[in-house]
Amino acid sequence: MEMMNLQPCKIDSLTLSKRQQEILQAACVGTPDKVIADQLGVSPRTLEGHWRAIHQKLGTTNRCQAGFTFAALRENTQGISLA
Repeated sequence: MEMMNLQPCKIDSLTLSKRQQEILQAACVGTPDKVIADQLGVSPRTLEGHWRAIHQKLGTTNRCQAGFTFAALRENTQGISLA
């Protein structure tokens, strides 16, 4: 899977790291967590930690909600400089 060139994304007080965005991007196209972990070179347990941080930042409880929220936030920031 080809990853976009991502920079840390700051939307109001919400900041998603490049790694968190990579995870969300992969999840949005249906990539299983095991494959995401392998692609990023992290353990499944480390990926779980990333997911916890993502859910806390986005106020979500599952990867589907997180993906939709991430996509909506990215769409709403078109033309806005991402930090």
